[in-house]
Amino acid sequence: PPLIVTGTLLDEHGTPAADVEVTLRPSPSAYAIDLDLLGGADALPEPADRALTRPDGAFSLSAPAIGPYRLEIRPSPPTDKAPVTVPLVYRDILPLRVPLHLEPIELPDRHPLTVRALDPNGQPIAGAFVVVEAISEQPVDQPYREAHEQPERLHPEFDRASMLTGAEGLARFLMPASKARVAVAAAGFAHRVATVTGDRAAFRLDPAPSVALRVRGPDGQPAGRALVRTPSGPPIPLALTDEHGETTIGITSDGQAIFRVETARGAFARALARAHPTRGGAPEPSIVEVQLQPP
Repeated sequence: PPLIVTGTLLDEHGTPAADVEVTLRPSPSAYAIDLDLLGGADALPEPADRALTRPDGAFSLSAPAIGPYRLEIRPSPPTDKAPVTVPLVYRDILPLRVPLHLEPIELPDRHPLTVRALDPNGQPIAGAFVVVEAISEQPVDQPYREAHEQPERLHPEFDRASMLTGAEGLARFLMPASKARVAVAAAGFAHRVATVTGDRAAFRLDPAPSVALRVRGPDGQPAGRALVRTPSGPPIPLALTDEHGETTIGITSDGQAIFRVETARGAFARALARAHPTRGGAPEPSIVEVQLQPP
């Protein structure tokens, strides 16, 4: 028989939250989550079930079998303002073994955050890739692992969110906390990562040389759809290779950077990318061959 997960969703004011999408999905891999963040099509596993909360905030979802799942809540962005991205609210259930009745889940307060990408002259950069990650002041609980008593309480976590800047160089978010880790990347510029407190942050990006990565799998064949990430923790996805295993990324202003490269099957490598100076002293784009190791 299917395993049923039931609960009630409350908004930030403690009143029932109606018409909010709630999804029960087989737990995605870190690769799939980052691919989804980059906008990759069909990155996440197909949902086991999906529903909108009822007028009283209640929901009921079913899973076909025992296993690890992720309960996802997608708060709706306001429709009367400029486009804004709201991070996913989620909780891992590792594993779901028995029917689960949850205590009411409260959605967090919404803190507006506007990120602006600028070039060295203060001009906006359109199409910059912005990734935000809320930094909660509350300690993070361990994932839910086993039912002990009903109803169970799940403390929600908050996924990273991404957005491309518009013509004015702006990306807008509604964050679950007033503090966030923000990364900004754009073609032809060095990416930047910083911790932000408050509702506005401007990132002035330095021009940087581009490096072409050619990625091959353990079998020596081009590795398409390989993720290129920053080496910092948690890593931030910057690019995805094409069907030829190639992608171009900007590196730091000093002409070198380390990246992590990984495929869906877990083949992995760390790549040191350097731009080689020309006779005139200015760096020129270079090609870096990356050989992935078996998982």
